[in-house]
Amino acid sequence: MRLDAPPNNLDFAGLDQLEGFIAGFPGAVLVVSHDRAFLDRAVTRIFEIEEHSHRGREYAGGWSAFLDARALARRQQ
Repeated sequence: MRLDAPPNNLDFAGLDQLEGFIAGFPGAVLVVSHDRAFLDRAVTRIFEIEEHSHRGREYAGGWSAFLDARALARRQQ
């Protein structure tokens, strides 16, 4: 399933319902969103495609965990 900017047109009740649906969905869901709070609550993995190398890297956790892990990986390089 793919969701492109799902929080853009939802009220709080709709957003809660969507987050519950994603949490209970047995398969994979691809979410594209600029709503960082939504990403913190709704996702468990983030896949980043690096701009220059076009290589992908997977990070566990939501948006905040991704930012921390990516910063650590960059410091270690």
